[in-house]
Amino acid sequence: MLKRCLFIVYLMQGMVSSLEIKIDETAKELHETARISQDRLKQALAAESKVAKLKTAMQRYCLHDSIY
Repeated sequence: MLKRCLFIVYLMQGMVSSLEIKIDETAKELHETARISQDRLKQALAAESKVAKLKTAMQRYCLHDSIY
């Protein structure tokens, strides 16, 4: 009976260890995903800023062109 209980404890320790490894891997993946999302957000904001600047430049050009 004692051997059986020790074997069950041994199996459970292995399962806990495996779950801890999976949790660590998931946390790393989550961190990487968050980093990638931040990078993409920065790129999108930069692109949005460039579009706004181009729009302003085009409006100035069209306004300047219509005056002459």
